Amino acid sequence: MLKEIEGEEGNIRKIEDKVLENMVEAEDIQKMVTQAAASLESEKARVASEVRRMNSLRDADVKERDDLQAQRKDLVGALSPNVLETYERVRKGRKGIAVAEVRDGFCTACNVRLRPQVYNEIRLNESLLTCESCSRIMYCIEPPIAVNEDIEKTAKRSDHGVAGG
Repeated sequence: MLKEIEGEEGNIRKIEDKVLENMVEAEDIQKMVTQAAASLESEKARVASEVRRMNSLRDADVKERDDLQAQRKDLVGALSPNVLETYERVRKGRKGIAVAEVRDGFCTACNVRLRPQVYNEIRLNESLLTCESCSRIMYCIEPPIAVNEDIEKTAKRSDHGVAGG
């Protein structure tokens, strides 16, 4: 009987040791859960802050879009029907980009060199011209001439006038 009692007490110790191990493991898990909960709360705060920031950006973008659409409506009202029809046709055919700048004799949309006569007509800005390659409406903005360059050109012309005179 004593041997059975000793055997059962040994089993009880093993079970108690296992329970203690499980309790230690449960404490470690509880610490991890507490840390995860704290991390979750900070992440929720960060996400909420990010959502507020994104909403404010979206609101600003919506306001800007509405302002631009109102401005576009005003500009469309100022265009002749022929110009508007040309613009809309090109815009639909060119994925929304109907206008291209001309720089140094090249269409910036398709990078094709324009004929010199067409380039000069575009620089005069007296009529609506389209690119022969991509069909976009072309415009040209001349770079400002520096004051020193003007003075040098004037001086050169004066020198040539005196020498030829």
